Amino acid sequence: MTFFIPGTDPRLWATITMVFFYGINLFGIRHYGHIQTAMLAVLIFSILVLVIPGLFAVDLSYYDPMLPKGFNGLLKAMPMLFFSYAGFETLAQVAGETKNPTKTLPMIFVKGVLASVFIFFFMAFVAFGVLPADTLAQSQSAMADASAVYLPPWGSNIVAIGAMSAFLTSINGSILVPSRMLFVFSEDRLLPTFLAAIHPKWRTPHVSLIISGIICTGLVWSKSAYFLMSTGLIGIFIIYIIQGLALIAMPTINKPLYESAGFKPPVWVLYLLGGITVLSMGFFMAQIIADVFLWTLGGVFLGTLVYFLGRSAGKKEGFDYEACMAKDFQLVEQETV
Repeated sequence: MTFFIPGTDPRLWATITMVFFYGINLFGIRHYGHIQTAMLAVLIFSILVLVIPGLFAVDLSYYDPMLPKGFNGLLKAMPMLFFSYAGFETLAQVAGETKNPTKTLPMIFVKGVLASVFIFFFMAFVAFGVLPADTLAQSQSAMADASAVYLPPWGSNIVAIGAMSAFLTSINGSILVPSRMLFVFSEDRLLPTFLAAIHPKWRTPHVSLIISGIICTGLVWSKSAYFLMSTGLIGIFIIYIIQGLALIAMPTINKPLYESAGFKPPVWVLYLLGGITVLSMGFFMAQIIADVFLWTLGGVFLGTLVYFLGRSAGKKEGFDYEACMAKDFQLVEQETV
């Protein structure tokens, strides 16, 4: 919005956006899907407006040298790229609200990632081919500024709206995931039970949504955009490290789940992919953790405390954790049959 209304505080617009999308998610997954589809249509149209004319305006001299900051500069920039793909986490988190998830979600995931790589490549190729890298780095609206080189003002406005849609689709997905995670953990008695409360009318986890909304909105008003990005990335990297370790351990610790998988690569492939995931995520986390170390430490401590409180309460209630895992496994088996 600062592209259209310069001088305004971006945190204000971020807060309005957060409140709006939390409201959408509060009213149900159907409304979420409609809004997401509409924004995706706007995004695709704006990408076509940006890329197709832009390919004819690219000046290859801007790519000499290919890595102006060297290979180390590339490594430092790579962690930020994970935000572009973090939205795909929503696919796994909404499996319980998806028809036949074990068959539909993997294919959607693969096609979505490949399409995103294709789109991001051409967007970056055009942007860095029409403006110097230093100019783009200082821009508050890089895609709109790049399109202004070869498009009339109305074209730049379309691209700016598309860039907003790209952020909004990611925000919308990022809002959905934490609330569902809190709900599932609470339902499995790994967190306090009140987090699993369902709204009687809208049938959504309203308590989890409200809590995650308060946390996210509070973070918007704290420190800098780089701090927010680093905090979010640390969370993403920790999740991926845990997933990598789970991938390595699954054939041994949970052999029935591995044997029932519809897509079952050899064990050595799981070890290789899991090891690469753990090492690469650990490396990227080391690049930025110094800036948010205390916040990360505090978050891990608080999360661990809440986890043990929830599990302790579950044991007092006589909750059978092994039976819960067995039930989840049976559901997976039914989906794969």
